[in-house]
Amino acid sequence: MRVSKYVPLGITKKKNGIFSVVDVVAVLTDSKNPRDYWYRLKKRMS
Repeated sequence: MRVSKYVPLGITKKKNGIFSVVDVVAVLTDSKNPRDYWYRLKKRMS
């Protein structure tokens, strides 16, 4: 997976990285436009 190129938005007290949903979608789907993929997925779920 290409996780290493994404920088966490923040770090918790337990040193866990916090990532945006769009970054996670990009890694899991290999979408060319993860923001659009997330937008359409949210519309389908509502």
